[in-house]
Amino acid sequence: MALTGHDLPVRDVAFSPDGRRVVTASSDGTARIWSTSGEHLSTLVGHMSSVGSVSYSPGGTRIATTSDDGTARIWDSATGAELAILVHGESGMAVVLPDGAYRTQGDVGDRLWWAVKQVRFEVGELDGYYPEIRRLGVDEVLPGVTS
Repeated sequence: MALTGHDLPVRDVAFSPDGRRVVTASSDGTARIWSTSGEHLSTLVGHMSSVGSVSYSPGGTRIATTSDDGTARIWDSATGAELAILVHGESGMAVVLPDGAYRTQGDVGDRLWWAVKQVRFEVGELDGYYPEIRRLGVDEVLPGVTS
């Protein structure tokens, strides 16, 4: 199946938990929601630069995107409405945790930060870890976020 619609390359893809939808993140500054049959359902517009990562919440009701514009955005997956904007700096990515909280990560020198539900900011050292972080993941059994 080919999904045609982005003007520039696709950088990330995520499937909804029920397997019925797929969301694509593109260098054209948009994310697009598709049915798995290939029908374009919605375009998520708001980022001012390339969208580099995308993920669904465990229940499939939210989508998190991050962009080279220094923001992460949370979207309603049914309506495409923008629900929240988080600022993460130059590069970053977002993941939605099993409890429904969303977490974004960004680089600030050699420090890693993340925001949880726009309420609490935490900073942790990246001791001995220098490669660029490309993706975040969540383990539903072990608490926390891995890169």
